[in-house]
Amino acid sequence: MSLTNATTFQTSAEWQAAYLDSLVQSGAILPIPQSIIDRDGNKIVTSDNRWIFPTGANTQYTNFKIDCPILRYSLLSFSMTRAIRVSSSAGKNALVEVPNLLKKAPSYEHLTAAPDLESYRSTLVLVMQELADQLQRAKTYSRYWFPVAWYKWGATRTADLGFDKRFAQRVNTMRIPGGPKGVAVRSNDPLRGPLDHELERPLLQLSLLNDESTKHRHLQQKLAIALTLAFGRNSLSLRTLFEEDFKPSSHPLSDPNGSLSIPLIKKRNCPRTSFQTVITTPYLSNLIRQVIKSNEEIFPAKDNAQYGRPLFMLRHPRRQVLETNNQQFALCFRSGDFNELLVEFVRRHKITSPITGELLHINPRRMRYTFATDMVDMGISKAELAVALGHSDTQSVRVYYDIGSRIVPHLKNASAGGIEPILEMFGACGKSYGQQDISHNKSPKPLPVPLSCYLCPAFKPYAEVDHARILRALEAAFPETTTVANDSNQATTLVKESIKRLIASTTRRGCGNE
Repeated sequence: MSLTNATTFQTSAEWQAAYLDSLVQSGAILPIPQSIIDRDGNKIVTSDNRWIFPTGANTQYTNFKIDCPILRYSLLSFSMTRAIRVSSSAGKNALVEVPNLLKKAPSYEHLTAAPDLESYRSTLVLVMQELADQLQRAKTYSRYWFPVAWYKWGATRTADLGFDKRFAQRVNTMRIPGGPKGVAVRSNDPLRGPLDHELERPLLQLSLLNDESTKHRHLQQKLAIALTLAFGRNSLSLRTLFEEDFKPSSHPLSDPNGSLSIPLIKKRNCPRTSFQTVITTPYLSNLIRQVIKSNEEIFPAKDNAQYGRPLFMLRHPRRQVLETNNQQFALCFRSGDFNELLVEFVRRHKITSPITGELLHINPRRMRYTFATDMVDMGISKAELAVALGHSDTQSVRVYYDIGSRIVPHLKNASAGGIEPILEMFGACGKSYGQQDISHNKSPKPLPVPLSCYLCPAFKPYAEVDHARILRALEAAFPETTTVANDSNQATTLVKESIKRLIASTTRRGCGNE
């Protein structure tokens, strides 16, 4: 009698377990091991119902309870495949996301009660169909991608684990949309969207500058606020910052700025394998030095030399991290630990949002949104913003340009027509002429930036920009014979005069463009 016939077993779970044992004995499938090695060479503990995925500072337990033996085996095998081929994070997501979604289907419980393999197969198809209907009604159909990926993977296995190959071919042709992005940003949600740049963010900055506490926990709070305001990075990037990543200036008197190598954690990169170096202001450099000094006083390096020394350091190493070969992250903050620093800072200073009338709701994601929208308002390009946020392409930053910046639309309107080619002449980098003011006029700035910048007393133009070419283009676009007198023509004349003085000044210094 076939092992898939439940008549010789008291429960359905028994025949499923016996069926899996027969597949193992025949060599059709392999038993679940006690541990595996992920794509980056890290150990994943896969014993019992508690798996430990070494995803850097996010190393965590994954507890699961799946009563159906065949379903359990297929899900665990799929998770291991994802971890080995993609990353520990992908394996963890598979083991959490797929069963959680399958359990939403009304027929899920019938999988355990299936009397034979064919009944299990048809029930699993029904579960997938019910799940698709539920996700479509809830307008979260994009989440169907993960169960479909698991089902297609199972249908290609040599051993029969209850996947219907015809149904797999059908789901393979389905068009599943990508997940919604930037909903909180676009909606400008007062609790989840970016902080208001005029009413909320200045309150954080003012509290930060006025905070003179040197208590260790308070220093950590201040550093968390300062880093998220300055760089808008994902919290994992900041939680995996080590003390060695900060490099103070070698000439503090002439150059008080330091540098910080921020780990890039996007995509499939193993934590702390690639970095991006950024400049830290004197205030931030001093704050980092204070935290490093406080860390040494509370956690002497000689007492935990076997671990890495993160800027945000726990008092005791995390046990689950020690069970993997990722000991360098044993003292790193977890996501919730870092979030709590931001919340504690707001509570300690009693920062109330003028918009909601309640304590400011703050988390690393809101700070990231705030940083990005602020950069857009200042005219940063998509490519530069992607680099600043640690993205590998510009696709993920488009949402910040879609929300209607307070400045960008005005620039687009102002630069339409003859001025647009002139704006393209400005270079992106170079050296300024120092502190001397080369402008002698002020203006309500009817011209677009950067042309109107020539009239600003604080303007420090780049030496490498061909200012003479800009002047020639302006004279061609706005000849002196124009008879219409308006603010734009007057401002254009003032800009021309300012550029002429600038060219004369650079010629005397011998650093102008010919």
